[in-house]
Amino acid sequence: MRKIAVLVVILLVIFVNECDGFQCCTGYNILGEKYPPQLCANYCCWNNFFKTRKECCNDESRMVSANDRDQVSCVKSWIEEHIWVPIVGSGAGLVVIIALVAYCCCGCCRR
Repeated sequence: MRKIAVLVVILLVIFVNECDGFQCCTGYNILGEKYPPQLCANYCCWNNFFKTRKECCNDESRMVSANDRDQVSCVKSWIEEHIWVPIVGSGAGLVVIIALVAYCCCGCCRR
């Protein structure tokens, strides 16, 4: 069993060569009003010379530093918009656990 687990890990390392980490972009306008957070697949970048607005881009040289990004607000926003994900995930996990317990119990009763 350990050999199979090691083989799976090796195959994952070989074939999965990159992972998207996503970056959160939040910013303020000239009046100090906060823009809604947006989740960027590549980088959160400055969009102009004055560095007042952030946007998603593919240019690593324009990337906003980690100190200027607010990952917490993106996570909170994402959870509020996708509250069904943890509910469905928990329900599916519970169904799998119940199915495994039932399968094991039925297997024990047959012997």
